[in-house]
Amino acid sequence: MMSMCQMVEEELKKALIKTRLIENWENCGWNRSGRTDKGVSAFKQIASLIVRSTGGHENALCATDGSGDITAAEKQELPYIKMLNGTLPKSIRVLAWAPVPEDFSARHQCTQRTYTYLFPKGNFDIQACDLLVGEHDFRNFCRIDMNKERVEMSYVRTINYARISAISDDISSPYDFFELTIKAKGFLWHQIRCIMALLCEIGCQNEQPQVI
Repeated sequence: MMSMCQMVEEELKKALIKTRLIENWENCGWNRSGRTDKGVSAFKQIASLIVRSTGGHENALCATDGSGDITAAEKQELPYIKMLNGTLPKSIRVLAWAPVPEDFSARHQCTQRTYTYLFPKGNFDIQACDLLVGEHDFRNFCRIDMNKERVEMSYVRTINYARISAISDDISSPYDFFELTIKAKGFLWHQIRCIMALLCEIGCQNEQPQVI
């Protein structure tokens, strides 16, 4: 099991350098579709970067003919998954890779991100999720970044999906766990934490749903 001080991105960095798939971290064009705070898990994270290739193509990107079929260049490509998983801790796995255009960004071209927040049922019932769906100004549901380059940013975000559901069929015990699932193209800093805190207050009847 990884210690709390180990970060997935740091382990990937070490594995990429050890396998010589990149020369250095600064020039590999690393981008990831999301980030998490220390101690928070991220599943099926997507990253884009420039790596060593046998294809001989500019910027070491493997070519594809766009048909969905595996090209000759891809058949001869380095075994990236085997190379990285043989170096990474067992708690971190690379699941798949695909060639992408040179200007592809896993961060900026991500079309949807999903957050799942687990919490014990307690003695309350939450029914305010539907009010989150749609385009809203979420400036009161996040931590404001006082960096002068970001303080004037837009706080409008569109929530495509928000639902709370029981993890198990038996929800008779207050110790049973529920999960909040929220989907959107992007989120603000600490937005999910703030939303969860308010939903809990509504569930405990300390606030009215209209406060959303």
